[in-house]
Amino acid sequence: MAARLAAFPRRALARRTHCFVWSVFPALLAWSAFLFPPMLASFLLVSGFLAHYWQDRLLVATSLLPSWYLPLRFRLTTVACLCLMAGAFAETW
Repeated sequence: MAARLAAFPRRALARRTHCFVWSVFPALLAWSAFLFPPMLASFLLVSGFLAHYWQDRLLVATSLLPSWYLPLRFRLTTVACLCLMAGAFAETW
């Protein structure tokens, strides 16, 4: 039991580190998208939105987020991805 309690702060620290990395991920991805042409940058951002939505699905299962959060996040992610794809294809015409 004592070993289990001693490991708890390490798990909490690992979880905080994981959450911190994911909180910085969208900004790093968006800034790196400036390095690519618009078509490729749009696909990079779409993949980032989808990855972050997947991470939010996992977060909702383990945290106390409100019930409206995930449906709203799905709608916003869908609209953002559609707009990015439309902009990427409009750039090629």
